[in-house]
Amino acid sequence: MTEDEPANFNLSKLSFDELVDFLFARPVMKDFDERYTAFYHGYGSFVPVPPERFLVNVTAIFTRLQEIQRRFTREQLAQGIAELFAPMGFSTQDYFFMATVPLKARTECVQSLYHIYAEALQVWTDEPSPGIFYMLWDNINSEAAYAADRTPGAVDTEILDSIFETLARILELPDPVIQGCALHGLGHLRHNGVRALVQSYIDSHRSDLSDEGLAWIEQCRDGTVM
Repeated sequence: MTEDEPANFNLSKLSFDELVDFLFARPVMKDFDERYTAFYHGYGSFVPVPPERFLVNVTAIFTRLQEIQRRFTREQLAQGIAELFAPMGFSTQDYFFMATVPLKARTECVQSLYHIYAEALQVWTDEPSPGIFYMLWDNINSEAAYAADRTPGAVDTEILDSIFETLARILELPDPVIQGCALHGLGHLRHNGVRALVQSYIDSHRSDLSDEGLAWIEQCRDGTVM
């Protein structure tokens, strides 16, 4: 590497504790350029080698979220989670659809995302929550669709099943904001179980839905939601 070449940052070299601090032990930065510089400046890529080690640490972050929440503010947590799944940044979702990564590491990481909604978003009741909670599954499912279109058969059925089952679990949480996040994610998921699950939700909640709300959930059911 010459002096003019940007450095490569191997995320897999970080221990669990180091990754936690790297993601969350930062001031909350509202300005995009400031945040981008803080996380990415000076690095040319963030490809973890081996990627499964990185996914194992990410899984541990979410399964130990209650412990981590005691150390950082919810805003710090949301900021770090957003960077983990930033499409032009760490893009953790890319590794969910890499056949070279052991399937167990990928499915367990997908399943661990349930804790973001069951634990982190549950405490966000006094003001609108950050967009990452709503857009997280859109990022994941967009990468799945891209991988499938690029190489037919490249996306493991087990991964799509894990995404569907995790979103179904999130949809069972009682908070309507969390349910909206799950419905939006389902609306962008190419899985044959989506239509029946969302229709069941409609049937159970129809009396509580406005015309506008019903129309939006029907778009989630039909895969036409934006």
